[in-house]
Amino acid sequence: MQHILVHSRPFWNGSLVHVNRDCEHDPQRGGVSASAANISGERQLAATKHEFVQSTLVPAKILLRPKRDLFAVLVALLFGFQVSAGAAGESAELGELSLVSAAASFPECVDLRPVFAKWGLTARRQGERPTCSVFVVAGALEYASARRQGQGQGPRLSVEFLNWAANRMCGETNDGSFFSDLWRGYKSYGVCAEEAMPYQARLAPNHAPSADALADAKNRLALPMRLHWIKEWNVNTGLTDEHLVAIKNTLRNGWPVCGGFRWPKQAQWVDDVLQMCAADQVYDGHSVLIVGYRQDTTQPGGGVFIFLNTSGSRHEGYMPYAYAQAFMNDAAWVDYEAPRQSQTGWFRSREPQESSIAHLSGNHRAATRN
Repeated sequence: MQHILVHSRPFWNGSLVHVNRDCEHDPQRGGVSASAANISGERQLAATKHEFVQSTLVPAKILLRPKRDLFAVLVALLFGFQVSAGAAGESAELGELSLVSAAASFPECVDLRPVFAKWGLTARRQGERPTCSVFVVAGALEYASARRQGQGQGPRLSVEFLNWAANRMCGETNDGSFFSDLWRGYKSYGVCAEEAMPYQARLAPNHAPSADALADAKNRLALPMRLHWIKEWNVNTGLTDEHLVAIKNTLRNGWPVCGGFRWPKQAQWVDDVLQMCAADQVYDGHSVLIVGYRQDTTQPGGGVFIFLNTSGSRHEGYMPYAYAQAFMNDAAWVDYEAPRQSQTGWFRSREPQESSIAHLSGNHRAATRN
């Protein structure tokens, strides 16, 4: 039997890896301090006045069986893994299917919250409206826009406008939307600054953007933003091991992940960690922006995701991997088409293309509304 070996590498040459105080000075958690990261080889890259951090990544191998593990191969290709054929005899050394070897190359803890804070992307509140998914997509767009500018400067983006744009595309007047419809709205109308169309305490179905807001939003259509899907929406499934590795890889490269979940009807928290619950104790659903992870063998699944939350009194929290593996409906992330330098000047890279495992399977309508 022929197997496939996948060798990990960064999917582009300007990755950001950030570690916060929780893992910076705690050797038991395996954290990497900023100084250690610099010593290990982080370097500054200038690209049309945009600065990125190149992180040192450790190559890893994943042994895959082509037929049974086609999905994992597609995930590997999507996130920049090099695929090559391997001999069947290597299975004795590498095991059946091991994503553990790939995960072993990841830092023990990645946290983008200090970057959000540095760039002024403080948590916002959705109030009583079911607009969590709109805030999540707006947050991903704000982060990608700030990162593209290099210094993190730029206006907060209008959740109200993005909600309107999604409804406009769907011919609806609903409050809150699906990730996919929000993206369609953004690609058609752009998104204006928050001050041009401020968030309202209640939905006004006939509230439309002003001419100035429409013009401001249209200007942002020129930004080469791209949406990538890790997991298509499915209310009956959670994360696979491949999805888990893909999310961690995205965070490791400095991009937050939009996540839609079945959420506890009565959420319980211990030290800011969302507690596990039975399948009949969740509803569909709630969306949060995942901004990091931390390995922790005391938590179900071996670690926690770090997330920003716009609902309730908690601005941020932690979620066990096992919870995401049980109840995560969908996962996507936003980046931009980065310029690269040639001998004749700067040009835009066309890789990775806006892509989706869900697109390949033909069903990519993502949720959630709450």
